Amino acid sequence: MSNSYRYDHQSRSHKKRHAFIIFTTSFFVIAFLAITILYLIDKTTKKINSVSGPSVLVGQIAPNPGSQATIVNEPTYTFNLPEFWRQTKVESSTVQNSVTWQSFESGATNRYLTIYTDPIPSTYAVNLELPLEAHGSTLSFGSISANCANFTNTPTKSAVPVLAKWENVDFYCNSPDFVDNQVGTGTIGSINSIELTGPQTGTHHFFFLYIDRNNTPDYTIFYSILNSFQVK
Repeated sequence: MSNSYRYDHQSRSHKKRHAFIIFTTSFFVIAFLAITILYLIDKTTKKINSVSGPSVLVGQIAPNPGSQATIVNEPTYTFNLPEFWRQTKVESSTVQNSVTWQSFESGATNRYLTIYTDPIPSTYAVNLELPLEAHGSTLSFGSISANCANFTNTPTKSAVPVLAKWENVDFYCNSPDFVDNQVGTGTIGSINSIELTGPQTGTHHFFFLYIDRNNTPDYTIFYSILNSFQVK
């Protein structure tokens, strides 16, 4: 009788220990699996948030490629040139010193910028005029005119350029080629010229010529260039 009691008691104690071990092991296994699953979910989520393409992060707005500017550094001045523009021509003579850049953006290659510096072509004829005002080494601009053929007191087309005026700024109207789209700059009292003074290079005269022969001209490109222009 005593032996039977000890056997039953030991058997029940053994079963309790066995159940406790199983429960404890199961608890840790389940906890481990839960932690592992949460970790993997967190890890995967972070990877999704940082997936990137060539230069654009997922979840961000891709920048307009044409909006990125290149800093141009010439001996006497600096300015920001839009992406896809390249220098195409340089002239240096007793008549003019100039540098020309052209747009190579797809569908907009008929855009040109020429900056003339000491000396400048004072009789160069343009179709539209943009008045400038000097502020030391920088400048500001007024309102761009319509095609000068619309407000000159001459026939729509003439054999030679004619003198015109816009916002009290004199310039030569390109009457021989009145359908062109060349934009020139000038100041009150000076045709095709603005005088700017830099802290390092001193005083210089500039003439800015912007040509846009695309179906839809974009003058904001020209405005941005002028806004960033500064004499060294």
